[in-house]
Amino acid sequence: MDIKSLLDLSCAKVACMIKGKTPEDIRATFGITEEFTEEEQQRILEENKWCEDV
Repeated sequence: MDIKSLLDLSCAKVACMIKGKTPEDIRATFGITEEFTEEEQQRILEENKWCEDV
């Protein structure tokens, strides 16, 4: 099945569902569990701190 309009509409709906939400809110909305330990999460945030400066 090649239903481009359905794919476009679905993507737009998901984008609206996550727009303006924090990562924690997005996880709650979609039932996504935390996959990193607190230590791993802090290390990742430190390694990617430059992203916030852009």
